[in-house]
Amino acid sequence: MKLAETGVTTGSPDYVMLAEAYGGNGFVVNDVVELKKVARVALNSKRFTLIEARINPAEYSHQM
Repeated sequence: MKLAETGVTTGSPDYVMLAEAYGGNGFVVNDVVELKKVARVALNSKRFTLIEARINPAEYSHQM
């Protein structure tokens, strides 16, 4: 039985803005190609990098 939500519902934070607010780099990636590009940028940066990797939950079954 699922209970009804009560109180405050929050969404996901904007990780790109959060990283930038603290002086870092922030990126969102949706696939391996984007991740490779962003990883190169991160490794060559003098600032920290936060990468939000959006993973399709349907892909989990391929890993099992």
